[in-house]
Amino acid sequence: MGNAGVVEIFLAIISVVAFIGNGLVVFLLLKKRDWSKKVHSCLLLALAVQDILTAIALFGLPGFVLPSDAYELPEGAWSRQLFCSLIWSRYIAFALAITSVYTCLMLAVDRLVAVFRPMSYRRFSISGNVIAIMVILPWFAGFGFEINTALNVRHDCTACYLDDLGLYEDRAPS
Repeated sequence: MGNAGVVEIFLAIISVVAFIGNGLVVFLLLKKRDWSKKVHSCLLLALAVQDILTAIALFGLPGFVLPSDAYELPEGAWSRQLFCSLIWSRYIAFALAITSVYTCLMLAVDRLVAVFRPMSYRRFSISGNVIAIMVILPWFAGFGFEINTALNVRHDCTACYLDDLGLYEDRAPS
């Protein structure tokens, strides 16, 4: 077993631990309903869900736990483009990772306001709109900032390839 096998085993272990640990966090936060009224609890729940989805993505997407050639290229042009853009490019995994980082940023902003503006924090944190924005905004940012990867993937009948620099403009998708 080479280094690639060690990396795949390591990623599989991390994925399983992340899935179980974050599953326990989700269970705890859903069981304690009174915690769900706090901004940081909602953000922790969103972060746990994002990390569970990332763990699932590490198992299901090629190039992490599965080998890069785990899936065959679909036959139809639209399905092949969708496969290359979402699965082969690992767009979902990277977008979820960016989403997690932005959710951590929202947690930091929430704690910063709680420490430096404790009197206005109560008024600020009670609003359901504020909670919704702080939970939803990282999802839009994460998937939006990573969309360039999905848009720059090209394919032909045999393979997918990343065309960041426009080098393959002469290759027409089939």
